[in-house]
Amino acid sequence: MSEQPNPDSKTADKFVVRLPKGMRKQIFETARYHRRSMNSEIVTRLEWTLSGESFPARHETQLPDPEPPEDPPHVDSLTDLELRLVTFFRQLPELKRRALVDMLT
Repeated sequence: MSEQPNPDSKTADKFVVRLPKGMRKQIFETARYHRRSMNSEIVTRLEWTLSGESFPARHETQLPDPEPPEDPPHVDSLTDLELRLVTFFRQLPELKRRALVDMLT
């Protein structure tokens, strides 16, 4: 599933939702973790649900993004399998890459 650009707020469909107590804060924290707006977080989750794809099992909002290694390995030092994995990973849509990283961490 690929992220789509946000429609113009004047022409986008709007729908008011009443949230249970505490859910707004959960949505805010989750959206902040994924570095997107609350609206984008809600729309992304609805798209995922409506597409029939299984949603990643891990949705922790308090964990920081992992720090990259200080000295990343050079391409020359990667095995063929590692190169294939990197190539495959880069071809995944952003949401699936994030889900895979969340699953592995």
